[in-house]
Amino acid sequence: MAARDPALPLQKALVAALKGAGVCNGRVYSPVPKEALFPYCVVGDDVFAQDNNGCWDQTEATVQVHIWDRGEHDAPGLVQAKGEVAKVRVALDVPLALDDDFEVVFHEWDGTLYPTDPDGLTVHGVVTFSYLIKH
Repeated sequence: MAARDPALPLQKALVAALKGAGVCNGRVYSPVPKEALFPYCVVGDDVFAQDNNGCWDQTEATVQVHIWDRGEHDAPGLVQAKGEVAKVRVALDVPLALDDDFEVVFHEWDGTLYPTDPDGLTVHGVVTFSYLIKH
């Protein structure tokens, strides 16, 4: 039997959950358009690995959700970015329903990083989640 890949069904479920929760006002991109408004969100930098347990095929996925912001009005970009990261955590702390008969059997938040952007203006939040997906 040919290997089944849950990457695209997981991507679709993540994007739908983020947009449904209003993360970054629904601006969830891949790829990012040149005229994108801040804040925006990108689902990417995924890692997938086989993790079979003898009973069924399963895949372990590590997914990063990136938040990009520059702030507006009286709120600094980091304040807004942290607010959007909180929305991401709430939106993805649920069992996701995947297409193609894949099943998320475990998920967890692994951590958040706020690296400094070299331009001195843009704030970047990176939220990492792990998923165990049964085939």
